[in-house]
Amino acid sequence: MGWVEVDQKQHLGLVKERNLYKRLLDECLLVFNELPNKELIRSKGTYALATKIEQAFKIGEIQLP
Repeated sequence: MGWVEVDQKQHLGLVKERNLYKRLLDECLLVFNELPNKELIRSKGTYALATKIEQAFKIGEIQLP
């Protein structure tokens, strides 16, 4: 996959969208860590899902304010 050129307005829009997703993931992580470990549909449990979210933060080097 190659580079794509975007103007400043497009870039700012992408950054804003990325930040919204990061905040949403962070909120989900907080909620899953508060829930008792119980099985979810298509997932092993709330703790397993929280672990996947934490790994996504580490892989993407996501840092939230």
